[in-house]
Amino acid sequence: MGKIETPTRESLETERQSILALVGRDERSLRADALTGALAGDEWHALERLDAIAYLLGEAETDGR
Repeated sequence: MGKIETPTRESLETERQSILALVGRDERSLRADALTGALAGDEWHALERLDAIAYLLGEAETDGR
């Protein structure tokens, strides 16, 4: 049987910061460019993961904090 791991709040927040550092921009500008479709492939993937992290953290909306 597989192992189920539950990430901690701290690990999710750390992952969020790492993602933003990798793409080299803040979440607000990333989301603004997503509205116009002006993201590269890796930025779309980063945004999808940021949305998943927000969901796991119980953040109701991803409004580009």
